[in-house]
Amino acid sequence: MSQQHPYTPGEFQWSFLLPKYWGIWIAIVFLMLLAILPWAIQWRLAQAMGHLAWKYLKSRRKTTIRNLEVCFPEWSQQEVECQGRQVFVDMMLGVFETLNAWYSPQWFKGRSSIEGLEHITHAQAQGQGVLLLGTHSTLLDAGGYICSQYFEPDVVYRPQNNPLLDMLIYRCRATIYKHQIDHDDMRGLIRKLKDTDAIWYSPDQD
Repeated sequence: MSQQHPYTPGEFQWSFLLPKYWGIWIAIVFLMLLAILPWAIQWRLAQAMGHLAWKYLKSRRKTTIRNLEVCFPEWSQQEVECQGRQVFVDMMLGVFETLNAWYSPQWFKGRSSIEGLEHITHAQAQGQGVLLLGTHSTLLDAGGYICSQYFEPDVVYRPQNNPLLDMLIYRCRATIYKHQIDHDDMRGLIRKLKDTDAIWYSPDQD
């Protein structure tokens, strides 16, 4: 059953101009400016931001360390912390890659490729839909844009709690994905599969 929203996804509301949303608008303008910076500068910023996040986001740092300790018990504490720092840096790099997918998609041209594309095209040629299972990572929209250069992907998404953020993200993704399917709308997902669509689905979003 599809989730019922108090608003239409992607639809602008005049209430978004109220003072309580001004902080988000300012942040969006700032992020758009970051997206036009050269990648070399974005990379350096991501390095700095990742190290700062590692230092000050203590709860997430603790969770990251624990996850690495469980997954790689043979690692020394130094190896765990070194990889943990890199996780935070990669997370920030993913933020810039997502911004580039939304606002500077031309950055990806000539920098990306897909292996195994023939499996998708073969399935669709046989009248079958394709369910692409992936992790919900910072590369979600960057990967989606790369896919869109070879075929028209759909995506299953979880609506944001903040309606303004939901509208902005929905509109950005509308330039990448053919359809956006609410994560509660399983009937809609099945319909698109029957239409031979290729759908990016992150199981951890449910």
